[in-house]
Amino acid sequence: MTGLRKSGTEPPVGPGNVDSQRLHIDEDGRLVIPADMRAAMLVDKTGLLTARVVDGELRVLAPKAAVAHLQQMVREAAPEGVSMADELIAERRAEERRETDG
Repeated sequence: MTGLRKSGTEPPVGPGNVDSQRLHIDEDGRLVIPADMRAAMLVDKTGLLTARVVDGELRVLAPKAAVAHLQQMVREAAPEGVSMADELIAERRAEERRETDG
């Protein structure tokens, strides 16, 4: 996946990486995520995130990053040279023929 670009003028096309930083949770429980981290997480202007705790670790995920992760998983799982769209269309057409003939 692609990290942050050096120019800073274009947003990343995929989730990126940022080195560790010390963050502070205020007395109201708010945590400020620095801009470079938000960019690497693909946080958009809605600021919408999903969070969970796994083994004491806070994991925060933006929708765009979740989609990018899923797309990567599909790319890795799909057989080389096979169009998943073409496969789906062929399956739907075969199903339609079975329903029409049956």
